[in-house]
Amino acid sequence: MHIRKSNIVIRGYGDGVDGTVLHDHTASRSPDPNMKWLGGTFPSFFKVGQSVEKPDSLPGTAVQDALAGTQTLKIKNNETIQPGGYVLVQDNPPDTSLSKELIYPLKNMGESHSRMGVKYALMVHVIRSEKGVLTLDAPITWRLQQKWKPRLIKLPHLIEETGIENLRLVTDWKDEFIHHKDDIHDSGWDHIHMYGVENGWVRNVTSISPSSSISLSWCKNCAVYDCQITGNRGHNGFHINGGSTRNLWMNLKGGEAMHTYSMNGFCSGNVFHMCFTSAPTSVDCHGCLCIQNLFDNIYGAVVQNGGNNKAVPPAHAQGLVLYNFQTGLENAYNGRAVTQILKTPMYPGIRIVGLKSLLGYPVFIEDENGVLHRKDFSTPFGSVEKLNTSAGPEISSLYQWQHKKRYGILLPVESGKSHPEESEE
Repeated sequence: MHIRKSNIVIRGYGDGVDGTVLHDHTASRSPDPNMKWLGGTFPSFFKVGQSVEKPDSLPGTAVQDALAGTQTLKIKNNETIQPGGYVLVQDNPPDTSLSKELIYPLKNMGESHSRMGVKYALMVHVIRSEKGVLTLDAPITWRLQQKWKPRLIKLPHLIEETGIENLRLVTDWKDEFIHHKDDIHDSGWDHIHMYGVENGWVRNVTSISPSSSISLSWCKNCAVYDCQITGNRGHNGFHINGGSTRNLWMNLKGGEAMHTYSMNGFCSGNVFHMCFTSAPTSVDCHGCLCIQNLFDNIYGAVVQNGGNNKAVPPAHAQGLVLYNFQTGLENAYNGRAVTQILKTPMYPGIRIVGLKSLLGYPVFIEDENGVLHRKDFSTPFGSVEKLNTSAGPEISSLYQWQHKKRYGILLPVESGKSHPEESEE
C-alpha cells in the first residue's frame, strides 16, 4: 500500500495473534542485482510519502548568518516565503571547512565527507514570515555562515499527520541471515518506509521476520513507539536517514536485527529512548555527518559502526550523546564478545553519562591516543562520566528530564500507561 496524502490513518485491531494480521509470502527483489539495497524500494506492507531525492538540487532562498540555537532566520534581500516545511542546507566549500567543523577535533575523514556539496541538512518548519524575518518551530542545530551558502529549500511532496498503528506484520522470511548476501537478505522483506512525513507516527506494530522493520527518511517530528521485532534475524531494525530531524523512537524491542537502531545521512536532533534488544545487535551510526542525536536508556545493543573508507571516519559528527546505556556482549557483525565499547575519534565530541555492561562485567572506551579507560575521563574528543555505572537516580533519563522541564510532565513510556514517577507526584 502506497500512501501519498496527508491525514490518513491505517488502524488495525492490535498487534497480537488475535489482532489485525497482514502476511506477505513473496520477497521484494531489486531491479539491478548489483544494487541489493533497491529491493527495499517496494516494502512488503506500507510506503508512506514520496522519496526525497537530493532536495539541494532544487532552488533555494539564501539566508543570513545565524548562531546555533536560534529560532529566527533572516532572509537575504528580504524575500517573502510562505510558512511550511523546508530543509535548511549548507555546502562544504573547497577548503572543506564545514566538514572540518562538524567533525572537530578529528583531522581525517572519509572521502565522501571531504567532497564539496551539502554537508548540513536540517528540516525546519517556518511558522511565521514577516518582512524577511522567519520564525521557526524549533532552534537550528548548527551555526550558519555565508561561506557555506546557507539556504532554505521547499520540500516537495511533504505530507503530514499520517499514521500506522495496531498491526501484526508477518513475512515468510526463514533463511539464516547473511549480511549483504543478496537483495532478499538485505532488504527483500522491509515492512514500513516513510519518506517526507511531518508529524506522522507508527504505533503498536509487531514486525515478524523483517529485513527492516520501520524506516524514516527525510521525516520530521514523527514518533515510532510501542513497536517490536520478533522472528527471523534480519538486516535493519529501526532505521533513520536523510535529513530526518527531531523524531522520537520510544519503547521499542529490536529483537535480533543486526543494525538494530541505525542512522546515516544528516539526521539531527533525534531521540531513541527506552529501547531494548537481544544479541548480537547494535546501535549503528553508519558513517555519516549526523549531529546532536541522543540514545537514552538503551539496553542490550553494542555501539558499533559500519561503512567503508568513503563513509568513515567519523561514524557520527558532533553531538552524539549516550545516556544510561547498558551495552550487550556480542559484536553484531561477527558475534564475538565485546568489552571495548567504542573509540572516541570515531564519534568526535561524544558525551557519555552512565554506560555499563548489561551483564555486569567491566567495559572500556578507547581514546584518541589508543588508551583504554574503564573510569571517567575527558579529552578534546569527548567526555565520559559514570563509566561502568548508571546515571541517576537524580536524572535517570535525560530525555524525560528535559520533557518535564519544558512541559511540566513526564512522557508515558508506554501508551495508555502513566510513567511511575509521574504517578507518584
